[in-house]
Amino acid sequence: MVRASSRTLPHSGSASKIVPSAEERPIPGRSSLRVRGSNKWQDHAERKRNTTAGVVGSESLTVWPTDADPGVVESFSSPTSLLRDRSDRPYRVLIADREPGHVDRLVEALRAARVAPVVCDDPARASSLISSGTFDVIVVDLYAPGYAGHDLLTRVRDRHAGPRVIVCTAMDDLDTAVACMRQGAVDYIRKPCDPGAVVASALQAAERRLLELERSDLRELMRRSKHALMIALEARDGYTIRHCVNVAFLARRFAEYIHAPEETIEAIDSVGELHDVGKIGIEDAILNKSGPYTESEYEAMRFHPQIGLEIIDPLGAFPEEGALVIAHHERWDGRGYPAGLRGNAIPLVARITAVADVFDACTTVRPYRTAMPVTRALQIIEGGAGGSFDPELARAFGPFFVSQFGENGARYDGALARHRYRRHSAP
Repeated sequence: MVRASSRTLPHSGSASKIVPSAEERPIPGRSSLRVRGSNKWQDHAERKRNTTAGVVGSESLTVWPTDADPGVVESFSSPTSLLRDRSDRPYRVLIADREPGHVDRLVEALRAARVAPVVCDDPARASSLISSGTFDVIVVDLYAPGYAGHDLLTRVRDRHAGPRVIVCTAMDDLDTAVACMRQGAVDYIRKPCDPGAVVASALQAAERRLLELERSDLRELMRRSKHALMIALEARDGYTIRHCVNVAFLARRFAEYIHAPEETIEAIDSVGELHDVGKIGIEDAILNKSGPYTESEYEAMRFHPQIGLEIIDPLGAFPEEGALVIAHHERWDGRGYPAGLRGNAIPLVARITAVADVFDACTTVRPYRTAMPVTRALQIIEGGAGGSFDPELARAFGPFFVSQFGENGARYDGALARHRYRRHSAP
């Protein structure tokens, strides 16, 4: 894996880093560069029931053997949802290669593993099939006659949740292999190769793609549920929903400022506005109390992160989103709740949210106190470095806030108002 230097906070002072650069973090869905040679694919042989293989020529799609179920031909011709068909069809592998002996051996090995291979000997047709979304995995030779392997890689990379690409070529060149992996290939296998190595890689890649599609569907379900949850939360407590919107807005801007990982920013976008959704499960008498909590009331209120986690991520499918909801009241010194996590054991997304959470709480009017001036709230955040907050984040928040919203936060209220307007205006 190619590594690059780590990013530092974009402000003067210490050069210590908060998060690694995008280049330095492992790339999800990318296997390491290797030459494969195992036969472990046999363990997967009973996963899929259909053993049909197809051959695609420049004129039409022909299925081999000829007595295959006609339904398989139809399914190859149009995009299909992996989630709907997981139990109904085998994985589909497109072989974009023109080397007869190699292709024959590969087809035989894939069929033995209950995978449905389709061989395409026409580069233009292969490009069209890739765009159809029909295939789970593509095995391509970069330098097969008529094929522009790098162009195929680019086409696949530009597709959301597209097929995974395995490069199988006689080119024994490290620079080429690295370039392919950077373009999105999940494996680079040198010819001549053991077909079993290709099958093992294809099965792993297809399973990974399926899991990513399932996560995508669950994320879409979360997005559609978000509006209903926010309406429910607003019905319980108008302050909480306004607070959640403010915190999500501030946390996202702060995460961008410190160059947080993309998955952290995505989690804030997804559930930042629901970080206190667990308060739906707190009694009205506690939730709407106008004065300080008693000890027993405070203990009850401390339970809202667990309730929120059960609402947002009951299956544990979204660890980053779940971490934001469950851990945004943890403290750097280990005195937070619910788990008493300490230091870097607290996920970054929760540490970012914690700073934004406290800042908004300080600068918002409550029944039992007036709003603090921005300058005082910033002092509280900086003073909490190493206690309540990640010291690097706490020291970065002041420069961030001034750079984004001006001295004394002169532009903050206007930025919040515009954000709320855009939210309500969005379809």
